[in-house]
Amino acid sequence: MKKRIVLTFAGIISLALLFSGFALLPSSEKIAYIENGRLFSEFKMKIEMENELKKTELKRKVSLDSAKVILQNYGMQISANKNPGLEELKRYDQMRKHYENMEEVFYNQNEETATEYNNQIWTQLNQLIKEFAIENGIDILLGTTGQGSLMYAEKKFDATDAAILIVNE
Repeated sequence: MKKRIVLTFAGIISLALLFSGFALLPSSEKIAYIENGRLFSEFKMKIEMENELKKTELKRKVSLDSAKVILQNYGMQISANKNPGLEELKRYDQMRKHYENMEEVFYNQNEETATEYNNQIWTQLNQLIKEFAIENGIDILLGTTGQGSLMYAEKKFDATDAAILIVNE
């Protein structure tokens, strides 16, 4: 019972502080929000870099698939030979290790490239959004993720469409 009273009291205090914080904002402040996910997914630079990444990953996959076919073919040759020699088995083992190494290197390269592209995209997007806010006289620009960071705002405060147009110029 005491815990419930304390939680209720804490909730009331939190709401009071929240509302008093909004009351302290000058009424001339221009506030807007942007849907982060939509902005990011419609950002031309992101789309272009995503396509580049897919091309790079495809090239790596083709190389890896070729190495796999060669390895499999050699494995079938060894299997067809009833008494494969030690050299053949060593060569197959080397080829298998080379393939596994290629697979790991390509995976890591794909991850590194995706991270690098993502960082470049967000750096550029953040700069463009800052410029957008300044050019449009926006004092506070909130980013929403749809996960509770902005619980509600009227549509008139939504600057997502305008921001998408500006960042894609």
